[in-house]
Formats: sequence, C-alpha cells, structure tokens
Amino acid sequence: MSKSSATNWRMLLAAFSLFVCGGVVGAAVFMSTHQFNFDKLVTENDQLRRENKNITDDNDNLMKYQKNNSLIKLINVYYTNDSSEKLNESIQEELKKRVKNELKIIRGQRISSANRATPVYEKLISDKTFYNVFEKNYRVQVKFIELIGTELNVWFTAKEAPTNPPR
Repeated sequence: MSKSSATNWRMLLAAFSLFVCGGVVGAAVFMSTHQFNFDKLVTENDQLRRENKNITDDNDNLMKYQKNNSLIKLINVYYTNDSSEKLNESIQEELKKRVKNELKIIRGQRISSANRATPVYEKLISDKTFYNVFEKNYRVQVKFIELIGTELNVWFTAKEAPTNPPR
C-alpha cells in the first residue's frame, strides 16, 4: 500500500466519521425539538379537554335551571397565588376541579338562602386538605366568596401539606 492511498483512506475515513457525527448530532437536535413540541401539544390538549368539560358541565347546569332566576346556576372557582410557592398549571386546574366538586351541592339552591350560608360554604372547603394531587397533598384556604346574580365565585389559595394522611 502506497503512502498516498493510505492518506486517501484516512481522509475518507475522517470524512465518513464527520458525516456520522453530524448525523448523530442532527438526530439529537431533531429528537429534542420533537419532544419539546410533543410535550407542548399534550399540555395544550389536556387544557382544552378540561376547558371543554367545564364548559359542557356549565352549559348542562344552565339548561337545567334556565327557567328559574332565583337559584345558583354557576360556581366559578379561581386560584390565587398568595405565597412565594407557585403551583404549576396542572396542579391548579386539578385543585379547581376538586374545590368545584366539593361545592357542587350549592348549585340549585336559592340565592336568598345562599347569602346567609356563605360562612358555611367557606367552612366546607377552608383548611381542607386534598390528597394525592399529582402525588402531593395540598391544603386549601378560601380567600373570598361572592354571589353575583346566579353565580357563586370562590377564590382560594393552596399550599403543600404534610404527606401523612390522617388516620
């Protein structure tokens, strides 16, 4: 084997290895971009499904009580961040769902009785611990309750609670 053919093979091998390395780096960049986009798509899809379910439930309740304007028809629940600990959006949505589920017994009650019973509603969910919300426990505090027309609006905060459930 002559010296020039060995040099040619080395150059060819170096070019091939550079091509393979470029392919590996390109595949890694493509996969990270794909993973980022897929994660964003799944998050958005989950949010849209929850929103669709909430709107469908609200619509069903409004249709159920449409003829009576003296009943509570909607319950809106809002999370407010009151501490340095910011909860991620999925946890906030799950807590909203659970608080709204706790308050569903209020839907369909007379507005006049609901005005007198707001402290009872507050005690129903204030200082309540919701267990196993994305593998953590959260204690809910009611900040504000208001009744406007036929809608009950509830604002709450949540903090991570100790992991030991009561016995």
